[in-house]
Amino acid sequence: MIVRRLVLLCLGVALLGLSPSAQSDPPRDAPAARKDRHALLVAVTYYENLPESRHLRGPANDVLLIRKLLLDKLGFSPDQVVVLSEQEGKDRGKDYLPTKKNIERQFKRLAEVAKAGDQVMICMGGHGSQQPEQPNSPDPEPDGLDETFLPRDVGKWDGADGTVKNAVIDDELGDWLKAIRDKKASVWITLDSCHSGTMIRGADDEVTRDLDMEKDLGIDPAAIKKAVDAAALREAAKPEKSRGGEPPAPFKLAGQGGIVAIYAAQPIEVTLEREMPPRTQGGKVYGLLSYTMCQVLTESLEKSKEPITYSELAKRIQAQYVAWGRTFPTPMIEGDDKDREILGDKVWPGRSSMQLSTRDGLKVNAGTIHGLTTGSILSVSTPPGKGDKALGFVRLAEVRTFDADAEACDEAGKTTRAEFPDGAVCKVHFIDVGDQRLKVAADPNDGKGQAIPDELRKKLAAAVKRLDAPGSVVQPVGKAKEADWLVRSWGADGKEVVLVPAAGWSAGRDADVAPAFGPAPVDAKLGDWLKESLGRIARAESLKRLAADGEAAGGGGVKIKVELIRRKNKADKRGTYPLPWPGPNVSLYSGDHLAVRFTNTGRVPIDVTILYIDSGCGIDCLYPVAGDVNRLFPGEAETARMEARSKTVGLEQLVVLAVKGTGPTVDFSSLVQPSLELAVEKAGSRGEELKQALDSPLGRLLKKGLYGQGNARGLTREEVDENVMVLVPLHVRPEKRPAEPKPDK
Repeated sequence: MIVRRLVLLCLGVALLGLSPSAQSDPPRDAPAARKDRHALLVAVTYYENLPESRHLRGPANDVLLIRKLLLDKLGFSPDQVVVLSEQEGKDRGKDYLPTKKNIERQFKRLAEVAKAGDQVMICMGGHGSQQPEQPNSPDPEPDGLDETFLPRDVGKWDGADGTVKNAVIDDELGDWLKAIRDKKASVWITLDSCHSGTMIRGADDEVTRDLDMEKDLGIDPAAIKKAVDAAALREAAKPEKSRGGEPPAPFKLAGQGGIVAIYAAQPIEVTLEREMPPRTQGGKVYGLLSYTMCQVLTESLEKSKEPITYSELAKRIQAQYVAWGRTFPTPMIEGDDKDREILGDKVWPGRSSMQLSTRDGLKVNAGTIHGLTTGSILSVSTPPGKGDKALGFVRLAEVRTFDADAEACDEAGKTTRAEFPDGAVCKVHFIDVGDQRLKVAADPNDGKGQAIPDELRKKLAAAVKRLDAPGSVVQPVGKAKEADWLVRSWGADGKEVVLVPAAGWSAGRDADVAPAFGPAPVDAKLGDWLKESLGRIARAESLKRLAADGEAAGGGGVKIKVELIRRKNKADKRGTYPLPWPGPNVSLYSGDHLAVRFTNTGRVPIDVTILYIDSGCGIDCLYPVAGDVNRLFPGEAETARMEARSKTVGLEQLVVLAVKGTGPTVDFSSLVQPSLELAVEKAGSRGEELKQALDSPLGRLLKKGLYGQGNARGLTREEVDENVMVLVPLHVRPEKRPAEPKPDK
């Protein structure tokens, strides 16, 4: 990735094999514990009334990771964090198992101990589902279905009571939270579960955190239909129809103020657990949201002089998903306080505590959770309290979740022989973005997970292998779980193929959506089709990944503010309806007109390029267009405009690139072309300017990632500070925006 955050503090080695109650105290450099902190962490892995195939692994690891973050970074003491999990139940007794009774008791305890001004943090990981809403509900659901979180002892549907036994219903959870809010405490709740939606299958190493209402919980289909039909009639009878705003949240928890809720996915998406971080050795299974939330907060707390807000946290989580090549899920946030800083804390970064250990080879006490990457170079200086003398450099050889192996090198990364004192301080010198090629594999299964004939599997594998060539932006890999995209057999006769992300498509509830690439026939032209299609995908994916982490740059005075405003129509140039940005919940309808306003809020001139990546991996340039001078001086602002047109499946993306303006203007509009040579040829008199732009440090990295040209693998810290890249995810719905209701006369 283009920018990996400068590491200033560390979490140390995780004791993931121990229960939270058995873990060691916070490290000596942890912030002082505060009396206004309370946390409840719920991890449901074992379901006593469900088959073993529906049990989970990730929540048990999630709570260990989150607890460590709270103790090490966010001012919690061990006695302020209560964990309900299988391990806690074994260690401390059955009152600490994640049953409904225990969950409810702990919520009521929080309502008793919380005082005005206190900060309460709640995380709940496990399966989610839905059930028909209760008749005469005081807060009826638009779709007639209540969202549910499923504890350890969840049972089956009870038709007489009209509920799933021991399920935690959204209205119930809302009442528990209201009791805490009545004490005037602030609440942050995260739900790492999902409640609806379907997906087109990707690789096989991911498990969704949802249960089917009928198959798993035994809910009568007639009861579901009755509730859904009643809700449809109720919605149709309303005098005002929806204006097509943001999609409703899965749970309605944050309408009363003082509560911020972050959900793992949009209402029509699934979320999942998998080995994290992706494509690394020795990973543990975590919930995707929980792991990424801890990574983003760890990096942010260690780097920034300003605390991030809940909205910014959700946005950065989504950016990290994109950097990993995911097309879903999209975290969702609600609450009047979503623009408040995390737990109301100030962040006071000090001396880097990323240190070098020499007792068992060279090891750094920071890893992927801190944003480090294999191949990155760290500068080494004397241990704390012994001055600040430069001692040399180390290159990271293997990076794990909390630590990394290192080897001595020179400033350019060449291996050397050097001796370092134990406890030497490390700082990031060069950020290695790694191999930017798109990893592709032949899927041994079809779209239903069934093995394809051996002869067809070999034919597809051979076609993928032939894609490996010098300068190719595609890298064939042997296993589906190692890939970013899959070549998959399509259709009953196996005579066609499609291209799908290894993470699958988020298809929406009951949707039947074909992939964006294919089907294509398995014939003599298959190789050409794969080369062209995967090249297009690789360019778009590389651009998104490089942009996803780019906002942490700007140390050299490069800053840009991006605002999104929906326009009434094409004639509305400035826009009328501000959209919730920064944040991941930006939704548009097909045909909507959007204004993208960007302002130079830094202290140096910047050159701005805005690219639009549609979900079919097409790249278009919104700014600059012909005649635009794209250099903005401090305080200046400009507006780019676009019309949303949804013809494909998945997220659309805006990429805003801002580079320090020195010399001729830098313009990356050439990235919309299928080849750099064609771009320069079509540019005419501007061809030389485009060449200069692509010869800049950022340009060389983009050229390598998108076209396989050159040997750029990363940026130095100084080069990073002169660039900012902003990634804006857009959910473009395929239907037209509903008509605005007419005002009453």
